[in-house]
Amino acid sequence: MNEKQVTEQLFNMLSSNLDTIECEKEMAKLLNDYCCHLVSQTIERLDDEMVGQMTSNGYKIDRKDERTVHFLFGSVTYIRRRYIDLANKLGFYPVDYHLGMFKHKKYSPLVMARVAELATKMPYRACEEAISILTPLKISFNTIRNLVLKTDKLISNYKEYHEQLEDEKTEQEELLSNKQKRKVPILYLEGDGLDLFMQDRNFPRKTLHRYLVHEGTQPITRSRNKCVNMYQSADFNRKTAYQDMFKYLRTNYDLTDTIIITNSDNGSGYTYNVFYELTLGCKNHEHFVDKYHVNEKLIQRMSFCKEMIPRAKRMINRWDESERNAIIKEMLLIADNIKDDEQRQKALEDCYRLRGYLSRNWKFIKPIAERELGVNMNGIGVSESTHRPFSYRMKRQGRTWKKKGGNAIAHIISEKKNERFDDVFDFEWQLTLEKKELNEKAYERNIRAIVRTLLRLESEEAHEGVRKGRVPKEILNKLPDTGVVNYGCWNM
Repeated sequence: MNEKQVTEQLFNMLSSNLDTIECEKEMAKLLNDYCCHLVSQTIERLDDEMVGQMTSNGYKIDRKDERTVHFLFGSVTYIRRRYIDLANKLGFYPVDYHLGMFKHKKYSPLVMARVAELATKMPYRACEEAISILTPLKISFNTIRNLVLKTDKLISNYKEYHEQLEDEKTEQEELLSNKQKRKVPILYLEGDGLDLFMQDRNFPRKTLHRYLVHEGTQPITRSRNKCVNMYQSADFNRKTAYQDMFKYLRTNYDLTDTIIITNSDNGSGYTYNVFYELTLGCKNHEHFVDKYHVNEKLIQRMSFCKEMIPRAKRMINRWDESERNAIIKEMLLIADNIKDDEQRQKALEDCYRLRGYLSRNWKFIKPIAERELGVNMNGIGVSESTHRPFSYRMKRQGRTWKKKGGNAIAHIISEKKNERFDDVFDFEWQLTLEKKELNEKAYERNIRAIVRTLLRLESEEAHEGVRKGRVPKEILNKLPDTGVVNYGCWNM
């Protein structure tokens, strides 16, 4: 197929009586096939041009193999050479490494990235339909799930790779890295959990733990703000999300002159002590209990005296301790005058619980204006709004998850929001890992060869072989007749 033939076929399609939609479908198929044909020829030409360089570097051509890779524009089948490293007898395909198409991969990095992005917006079956409508590819919902899990594994490898780079830094590189860390006057750090339904009878509900940090907000429209340099971590395991945030803060920021404002509902895993560990080494740490959760607690515990809720909210805003005690006393009087025993008992219990909640968290409820920090509240309380990408995909329509699949979707959403999702599919760091794996295989092969040589040296005694045994004829004659037919010939 050449350009002239394609042009002729396009002309015939346009001049035919085909329906407009059918004509465009045929044109798209023809152009996709031609594009795949051109890419296949280009890859094979690239493989031909690599022969001289590979042979001059001491590699030997083993054979030619065919491979099919699914790109976003279609499926490309090409033939490439397999080379053997004469030093360690390991085989590989240089053109595959050049393209970033490592072994056991049928889909290009761009296809994997776009499929994973789609999977964060809609169910897998809807992804399957969308892909078949908009691209020439046919990918089943099971394959989409596998690509999502592979993407999650790639994200994990990407993080481990950068952690390893940090660990392997020399003293001079460490000093240079410390100089390049961001120094900011203030950071906002928040944490919260999102309850999801699981496909597990023993644990039908599980909490997706989330931490996020940013440097403040900037307006993008009159009514909308955007967080500056926001980073999120999410996982069903709180310690995993916590460690990820801890490493990010230590790797990217110099906290010596930074005020860190933390905000949460003060629930399990998000208390002051947890954030204190995250903020070690900072100039000042100020912790807040999220105002939304405080107001929610007031509404919940003051259900029997709703007329006092506005007064209680004003007390919180003014941070008036004497007013707090007065409100609790009035609540106890109202509760004590309820005639129904059961309702009175519940109202009294709500009073005691609210009193305990306010006394425990009183110093963290203190408004930011009362703390004389010189900062505004615009950067606090964004964790609830950033729940939406997770809750819209993972909670609606009665969806349930397994831990592995739920974590994968949460990690992909987080990396997209962190604006480094495309970096995960970058070629260079994956090639580094592949080369390391090849070197490890070569090392193992050399070790095995040395062991085999040592074993051969140890066995110096010649083997005698099988010894022949005979039974004397006198003994055979004395044996009783068992009725077994002897089909063999005895060598007497």
